[in-house]
Amino acid sequence: MKFSSIEAHLPKLPQKLWRWISFVLAAVVVANLAIAFNSQRTVAADRIIFFYGPIEASVPYVELEAFAQTGAVSPSVRDIVRVSGGDEDLIRDVLTEELSVDLVFLDKAANHIMGRFLLAQIGEVIFPPSGLERVKALRAR
Repeated sequence: MKFSSIEAHLPKLPQKLWRWISFVLAAVVVANLAIAFNSQRTVAADRIIFFYGPIEASVPYVELEAFAQTGAVSPSVRDIVRVSGGDEDLIRDVLTEELSVDLVFLDKAANHIMGRFLLAQIGEVIFPPSGLERVKALRAR
């Protein structure tokens, strides 16, 4: 079976739900990458910028980390939670969720057609400041 467009075969979900899924996915990836690399490397980003439609909000990494670990809500984190419409406890749970990943499997999955599609979708949410080469930035080790 040949697929002309992967998007045509995805469930049709409301735009707001896709935004929430994107936010949660972004938060999970950011938190887990930060936790995974924090003890071995210097954190590259001191601020995380969230885009929600035309709204742009910058949150210091340390404030997001404090929120995830202790529940301390700074004004910038409070704004992100309010705009997302999410529950604070749920967002904290997502941010602190540990993921066990087989790196060989992850590498193979990322190079599969569905993996490339997923990286492209994640690249719409998480990307370097320039916005260019989003998939390559996500694959960088």
